[in-house]
Amino acid sequence: MRALVLVLLMVASVESLATTESSASAIAGASWWVDFGDEHLNELMSTGMANNHDLQAGWSRVEQARAVSTQNLSAFLPVVGFDVSANTSPYDSLGFQFGGLPRDPTAETPDVYHTGSAMLSARVPLDVWGRDVLNHRASRFDLLAAE
Repeated sequence: MRALVLVLLMVASVESLATTESSASAIAGASWWVDFGDEHLNELMSTGMANNHDLQAGWSRVEQARAVSTQNLSAFLPVVGFDVSANTSPYDSLGFQFGGLPRDPTAETPDVYHTGSAMLSARVPLDVWGRDVLNHRASRFDLLAAE
């Protein structure tokens, strides 16, 4: 009886792994055995689900494969960057000036000067040789194998 219950548990758990939420506790929440109305069966199943480390490890491998597959999609996304910089330096650090800065000759020389810049960049990856497509396809096959 106990072996039959464990086999049924494994079959139901594997089916629910492919179709339900993504945690071992969610698998335990699929209480199909409660419909039988047997308290002894309920105790066996709850004990089996709590102590089934193979199922939990297997589910973790499926989640890991799903995460790697999702991560491999990032190679197809555009990249946008924004960089801003500002500097304040002593005026003496400008060194020898050819002609100097255009300013009013009667004005006082400043102690410091300020510079700044901003840059916006965008990049769209082109997968000319198909490496990223093949990496994503391989990760999808790894996910299917893990499921």
